[in-house]
Amino acid sequence: MAPQSRCPRCQTVVDYLEGTKPTCHVCGYPGADLRPTPSDAGAAAWTGDADVPAPTEPPTHEETRTSGKAVAALVLGIASYVIGGIVTAIIGLVLAISARKEIDASGGTIEGRGMAVAGFWLSLINLILGALAIIVFILVFAVGLSFAGAAAT
Repeated sequence: MAPQSRCPRCQTVVDYLEGTKPTCHVCGYPGADLRPTPSDAGAAAWTGDADVPAPTEPPTHEETRTSGKAVAALVLGIASYVIGGIVTAIIGLVLAISARKEIDASGGTIEGRGMAVAGFWLSLINLILGALAIIVFILVFAVGLSFAGAAAT
């Protein structure tokens, strides 16, 4: 019977044949780490290939989470249009910037960058539109006062 080892990825028992490159038949893991188990002390250790990199897996779903700041930035960015508030746009803008920094610094464990970017742009555009509306209102009010003053004289 051939010595056996366990796949480090899926823990399947893999037959170890000296001079071959063992590969896990379940998950396809290359044989660089598939060495005989300690019970096979008499078997020679497989040297493996130096050019076969160990697979790197992205974080699993349990290890990642969505940024609450990114969700709040998106909600406030949308709410700033519905409510029409410059205050909600400013808060959404601050939260979006903070969320993007938090997500970038997390190394992939925190998700939601798309929501943070969308919240940023929604808040910024509404902030600009709100500022323009205030400027237009002031100009219309000033022109109305000048016409009212000219008509009174």
